[in-house]
Amino acid sequence: MLKNQCQVSKLRKSLRLSCFLLRHSMLRIVSIAAVADIQYADADPRGGREPRECVDRLQNAILHRNNRDLDWGVVLGDIIDWDDIDYSQYPNKTVETTPKERKNTKAVLAAWNTLKAPKYTVLGNHDYYVPYKDADGTPKPASVYRAFGFKDNKAHYEF
Repeated sequence: MLKNQCQVSKLRKSLRLSCFLLRHSMLRIVSIAAVADIQYADADPRGGREPRECVDRLQNAILHRNNRDLDWGVVLGDIIDWDDIDYSQYPNKTVETTPKERKNTKAVLAAWNTLKAPKYTVLGNHDYYVPYKDADGTPKPASVYRAFGFKDNKAHYEF
């Protein structure tokens, strides 16, 4: 009888361990790459900030993140510091520059698009520091939505 009780006890422990392992193997861990306040601009350092270094830093971060199994990535606003505006006389005056090419926006989005996972973007206040109208006359906010790849002039996602 003792032998059978020992076998039953071992079997129960084995079943408990199997159930534990099965439960935990069924859990799905979500892996997200989140980046905030890139604030890229082709500008000299100021106030302890180095806006020109931001694309290189983002590319380096993405290089490391692409080695992981990511479910998705998100930029949490302030992707650029500004675009197509001369801030040399700020805060007294800001001047729109021409042509309106969105070089800063294109540079940082090119880096962000190297992430090997679905990508999402949340806009921040700095992302609106652009001329009131694009070269083709499209006004803000539609020009901003278009520049950052949102469809149908809507700055939200529908899942």
